[in-house]
Amino acid sequence: MKVLRLIAAGVMLAAGPRVNAQDGPGKLHSFEVATIKPVDPGGMRMVGITVYPEGRIVIRSTSLKGLICTAYNLSGWQVSGAEQMDKPLYDVEGKAPEPSQKEPFDTRHSYWTIEDERLREMLQTLLIDRFQLKFHWETKSGTVYLLQQDDKTLRLKTTKAMAGSPYSGNIGAAAGRGWTIHDTSMAQLAKHLSSYILHQPVIDKTGLDGYFDFESKTILTNEDFRTPNFSDTLMSVLPEMGLKLQKTTGPVEGFVVDHTKPPPEN
Repeated sequence: MKVLRLIAAGVMLAAGPRVNAQDGPGKLHSFEVATIKPVDPGGMRMVGITVYPEGRIVIRSTSLKGLICTAYNLSGWQVSGAEQMDKPLYDVEGKAPEPSQKEPFDTRHSYWTIEDERLREMLQTLLIDRFQLKFHWETKSGTVYLLQQDDKTLRLKTTKAMAGSPYSGNIGAAAGRGWTIHDTSMAQLAKHLSSYILHQPVIDKTGLDGYFDFESKTILTNEDFRTPNFSDTLMSVLPEMGLKLQKTTGPVEGFVVDHTKPPPEN
């Protein structure tokens, strides 16, 4: 069976001014201990993110661009500027300081995203410190999509995932089944549509809180997976969920990298 899995999570285009850790020390949280190690390009490697309740994160085989997307909760199309951000790949581990553990960390994450804002801020500080990351934000007017409920029956079901399950935002498809979402918020679905299909901002305007499961009744075959831009077929499933996209014009935010350099050895 041929399987395609596309994973995304997180909130897209948070409202309000952004805080730039590069503006000065003490602006954001930072890890107590952190390591960055280049990945051997010729060896076998693990991929993805793990978040632990005590505030420890492990990120495997991720480029600087990928780390930026995780730290600032961005889609890849939003990041531009410096060259050679896709290679090399790095393994990153960080542990939050003890005082910050008074409030439990949100362990929800996907392969490339972290839900807890404090942990993302710690990763931002790490990139600015170790990679000497300098950047600026650019906002232009452009195409924006609003994810909304339509006038059809809402077929999303409250997730059956166990309470406290750390992995969420699983969106994918498999031959012999239809498109599925599992333990996925509407913000995560919007981020997925933005990152992998539309490459434009998609903002959750459904008004639906919580996490949901769904499986399309449209059965996919191996031949479907051979068609160009197969992932675009998720768009045709939105009405089946009871959702729609409205195209409009609005601010499109970009993250422009001005300077980086390889991190020093740990």
